[in-house]
Amino acid sequence: MTPLIHSILKDFSSAMISTLIEGGAELDQRDRNGMSSLHHCVSEGKLESLSFLLEKGADPNIRDLDGVTCINLAKSSHGMYEFVELLLKYGADPTIKDKHGKTYLM
Repeated sequence: MTPLIHSILKDFSSAMISTLIEGGAELDQRDRNGMSSLHHCVSEGKLESLSFLLEKGADPNIRDLDGVTCINLAKSSHGMYEFVELLLKYGADPTIKDKHGKTYLM
């Protein structure tokens, strides 16, 4: 697990996360499952952290090892409309297919 992902999962402040980023933490670095910090924000329901990372330039279309994007992950969880809306605002592409050929729109 990367220090950035660990900080998000432990609910560290935006200031701490910003310090990690300024110190060279890669926004789009993935863990051993291919999940990025954005994937973890969505899977853990951390909207504020998701917004912060997107504002800092994290890639809204990054895929995990199965080709799943954050918008696809948000779709599979109920009550994630705000996450989907935010991801779309920052350029998430709902037409990207995962390794099974599924998109957000399917």
